[in-house]
Amino acid sequence: MKSMDIFSAQKRIAKIGATGFAARWRAPIAPALALLAILAVTVTILLVLFRHENALQRNQLMRDMQSIEVSVTRELLADQQFVDRLAFELAERRDANAYFVLQAEEYVRQRPAIANISWNSVSSDTHLYAPQSRARADILSERPAMEELERIMRLTEATERGTYTNVYRDYQQHSYLEYHSPVAHNQTQLGTISVTYPLHRLAELLVPANFTNRYSVAIMESDIATKREQAETINDNLSQSVALTLPWRDVRLVATLLKTESSLTPRILAALTLAMAAFITWSLLALRKHVKRRDEADLALVASHERFETVTEALDAAVYVADLKSNEVLFANETCRQFFSNASLNLEAGADVSAIESGFDAAPSRIFAASTLIDADGKHLGVQKDEFFHRTSNRWYLLRAKCIQWVDGRVARMHMASDITDRKQTDELNRQQQEKLLLTSRLLTVGEMASTLAHEINQPLSAIASYNQGCVRRLRSGAWDAEEIASTLEKASAQAERAGQVIQRVREFLRNREPTRTAHNVNDVMSGVAKLVELEAEQAQVELKLKLHADLRPVLMDRIMVEQVVLNLVKNAIEAMKNTNLLSRSLTMTTLPSGDDVVEVSITDQGHGITAESEAELFKPFFTTKPEGMGIGLNICRSIVELHEGRLWFSRNAGAGSTFRFTLPVAA
Repeated sequence: MKSMDIFSAQKRIAKIGATGFAARWRAPIAPALALLAILAVTVTILLVLFRHENALQRNQLMRDMQSIEVSVTRELLADQQFVDRLAFELAERRDANAYFVLQAEEYVRQRPAIANISWNSVSSDTHLYAPQSRARADILSERPAMEELERIMRLTEATERGTYTNVYRDYQQHSYLEYHSPVAHNQTQLGTISVTYPLHRLAELLVPANFTNRYSVAIMESDIATKREQAETINDNLSQSVALTLPWRDVRLVATLLKTESSLTPRILAALTLAMAAFITWSLLALRKHVKRRDEADLALVASHERFETVTEALDAAVYVADLKSNEVLFANETCRQFFSNASLNLEAGADVSAIESGFDAAPSRIFAASTLIDADGKHLGVQKDEFFHRTSNRWYLLRAKCIQWVDGRVARMHMASDITDRKQTDELNRQQQEKLLLTSRLLTVGEMASTLAHEINQPLSAIASYNQGCVRRLRSGAWDAEEIASTLEKASAQAERAGQVIQRVREFLRNREPTRTAHNVNDVMSGVAKLVELEAEQAQVELKLKLHADLRPVLMDRIMVEQVVLNLVKNAIEAMKNTNLLSRSLTMTTLPSGDDVVEVSITDQGHGITAESEAELFKPFFTTKPEGMGIGLNICRSIVELHEGRLWFSRNAGAGSTFRFTLPVAA
């Protein structure tokens, strides 16, 4: 099956019929038989028109059913989103009861299709409900049995997501359905928020009026819907049913075309026969010319379509075309069936695009909506592309989509899928190697700071030992004051806490983990790094200066990664001033806003600076000017900054030394 075009067979049949009719017209016909032929043609045309009208009504019903189903689903999804949001907000509010009443009452007032909204406790009791103008007994009569409520409570607690109940009936045998969303606080189930729908009123209230004027629409259980559709078919009524796309259980949407008085009465038939007798000669001549033009157009269309098939079948990429409105599959090449083999059995004329896209985490037809492909003026936009994971084959695909005009004139969406799994795997390997390189850099940095850290930890340990020895001597002497001993022990405890903080900072710095970008204040990072290198700067006789802007917006970053960037730049600056005059050894750490959405960080030293020969190689891996250096520090710094969507660069100072700067975008 190379083409999914439904209209190809119809066009070829029409071509054959037209050719046969033209042959009959060219044959000599006796005058006595001419009238019989005219009458036969008239009756045939009427029958064809009747069948064509019937087919059009059926096709229109199918398209309208999709529109009705989308309309109903959209309304119910809106209710579902409201209930999920209300359940989430109630778990965090102290005035939950009042807030529930306020929100639920207002929403029920706006949505007449909803019978009630209830807050159910974990014991499945109705805690609160809306509208409160109704009697509690009336509300409870519309609720499901206790066993069903308990089952839904267990299900929502286990899955931590909303779900629908089974269809149930009240004492008047009216069918209902409920959607429940869990209310949880600190991973503790508090109950559910439920919305109750009366099935016998849903279609009346949710289906647009332009459809109810033409169809009798109802929402009912699957078995009842099947019986009704069979009964309507027996009565020669056009009827159609579809299952709603929401996760309902045995609920279908049924639509039956309302009968209208036919305009083809016997009187009109007789008049049409006489008219046909008068205009038959002219009509046949005109028809002959029309058939000839249509044959030529059909041949050109078939040739164009065959060229399209030839090109797409030769591609290594999967290509499929779907109607922009109905998502009906119009074409799929052989590569598409190979890539998405699980859907190949369903790829027949009229199939829904979900037969191809069911294996994707997110359906491309939803991501590439009509609004992304066509502007408000109806102009086709350019190619849109995105990456999608196909969970069935466990592979990644790059999908490109654009709008085209299909052979029958309707607007369609063409997709082209290319396998990029190898590239994604390579990117993942590069990311893992980069993480290992980052950890190695942190280990080297801590190794270089070992003596400094040992000295910083040794100071509080020595103080603790001194305080403890003093306490022991006073206790043994017998002449001691309890308040003085307590004060000394508090000082020892403070020193122990100081040593613990040093160790904790080193552990956090060395911890190998996935990057986590959250909102932080850059000034806190700068202050933390300054404390970490304070002793090293003192030993190198470098004066540390902090110029931190007081009103900075939070930055979205991985704090440990950004600390590593600042620490590497600060250590480089200290080492660059080893041969600088003692009076000029100063290092300035600065933060300031740069525009509305960027924070700039700068590290300024008074060292030997960067030579012009080193400038071009400065950020390349394994380039270093230090005798013991590995040449990966600045390269890692740039990688981290670019990972945070920032930029790292340097400039030469007017006097001596260099300034390294990098930017980070602020949190939205």
